[in-house]
Amino acid sequence: MRIRRRPPLVLALAALIASLNGCDRGCDGPASVAESSCPPGAELATARDEWGHRREWCQVRQDGKPMPHGRWIARYPKGTKAAEGEMRRGAQVGDWTFWDEDGLVIQVSRFGDGNGAD
Repeated sequence: MRIRRRPPLVLALAALIASLNGCDRGCDGPASVAESSCPPGAELATARDEWGHRREWCQVRQDGKPMPHGRWIARYPKGTKAAEGEMRRGAQVGDWTFWDEDGLVIQVSRFGDGNGAD
C-alpha cells in the first residue's frame, strides 16, 4: 500500500486556517508555546486537526474573532515539530521552519514584516 504524504507547507497552511476555529485552552496535552511567551494582550490557544496534528499559537481577538498573533507551532501526531514561526495580526512574518516527521528540516521560508511593505 502506498501512503500519500501531504507537502509540509500545505499541511501548515491548512492547519493555520483551521486554527481560526480551534479550541481555546481546551485541547489535550501540554502546550509548548508558553503563555508567558505570547505578546501582551494575547492568549495561548491549542487545537488538533483531522490528521492528529497539534497546533499551538498565541492569539488576540479582533472584532470578537480570534486572530493568530505571536508564536505558532504545529506538531505531528507523535509530537515532533511540523512547522514553527511567528504571526502578526493573522499574517505569517519572519522565518518559518518546516520539518519532516523524523525531525529533519525540509524547508525554511521567509515572510515579510506583516505591514504590507515587503
